[in-house]
Amino acid sequence: PTLAEHPLPKLLDEGLFVTINSDDPPMFDTTLTDEYLRISDSFGFKITTIKQLVINSIHASLLSSDTQLALECEFRTQFAELENEFGLSSAS
Repeated sequence: PTLAEHPLPKLLDEGLFVTINSDDPPMFDTTLTDEYLRISDSFGFKITTIKQLVINSIHASLLSSDTQLALECEFRTQFAELENEFGLSSAS
């Protein structure tokens, strides 16, 4: 199967809690950034979808609730700065 055949968009449309992972970066010669770029290119995801996937990964971690909330706040701030810098909106 190809990435384009993956049910990821359907899983998201159904409201499932999904995260993106890089599995074994050295073995597959990839990074988490590469994986986000691949799904963005393959499925045409907008910034809001990528942002939600990143936030999902924070909440799927084994970090304490306080640390998760702090990281979410930090990531949302970083996303807002990027959106502003590149003229993106939440609808983009």
